[in-house]
Amino acid sequence: MLKLLIITVIVVYLLRFFWHLMYPRLPDPPKPVEMKACEYCGILAREDKGVMQRDRFFCTSDHAKRFFL
Repeated sequence: MLKLLIITVIVVYLLRFFWHLMYPRLPDPPKPVEMKACEYCGILAREDKGVMQRDRFFCTSDHAKRFFL
């Protein structure tokens, strides 16, 4: 009886091991990135890469400086 239990546990473990080899988990899909248009040139840039000045969005700090001259 004990042998049957040990064999069953080993077989189940091997089945699970090979199942995970054949069908690995897929990575989480990437999160969507917010895009905004630059007030100076109108090009779309990622919100986390741009510059906010006086409640306006710019793709670079140079564009922000030129806009407010």
